[in-house]
Amino acid sequence: MSIVGYLKCLIDVMKRTGLYSCLFKDMYMVPDKKINNLEELIVDKDVKKAKIIVFDYDGVLAEYHSLPGEKEIKILERLVRDKKAFIISNMSIERYKGVSQILDLGNIAFIIPEKKSKPHPDAYKDILTVAEKEGIKREEIVVIGDSYYFDVAGANYLGLKTIKIERKQNQNLNPLLKLIYYVDGRLGRIFEKKSLLKKGLNYCCKGWASDKHPKAYTNNSC
Repeated sequence: MSIVGYLKCLIDVMKRTGLYSCLFKDMYMVPDKKINNLEELIVDKDVKKAKIIVFDYDGVLAEYHSLPGEKEIKILERLVRDKKAFIISNMSIERYKGVSQILDLGNIAFIIPEKKSKPHPDAYKDILTVAEKEGIKREEIVVIGDSYYFDVAGANYLGLKTIKIERKQNQNLNPLLKLIYYVDGRLGRIFEKKSLLKKGLNYCCKGWASDKHPKAYTNNSC
């Protein structure tokens, strides 16, 4: 893909996630906790207490554009036992169709947001609908992802528990993804180390704050 092609793809990512209107201003990208691998989730107290677990796919359950190994599948089955579980990914519909034909996820629902991708709140609407019907509180939902921006920020905005997992590496990433995740990691670590963002759900993103998301606010200077 040419440089122009990569730029067009990046702009599409920005549009789909709401990055145009928020950039990284006042975004809360600090997770509740960080872990190194899926195995650590087995003994995690928040995961044990959770009634809904939400996983990212790429970088968490498998390397990018790969399938989970037998070990990951066994851990996943153990984690979601007696819980409602979802996988939510920004992958393309075409790729999802290919993955779903090969991978048997049992009762785990696989969600591909149609219009607004993670971290936009609309990406989580199906999960929150289930939680509301089941009487499950938002603090009883745990979101596990490898990205500060795509996974942690959106879930924090909605008041969900967040766990940042060390990303499964894949040397075959295209230059665009390498750049995106390099910036993602650098910014996230800066926010963590320097405590630039307080524990509060502060998004400067027009249209995100609403009656359904009372903890959010819209800064008039945006």
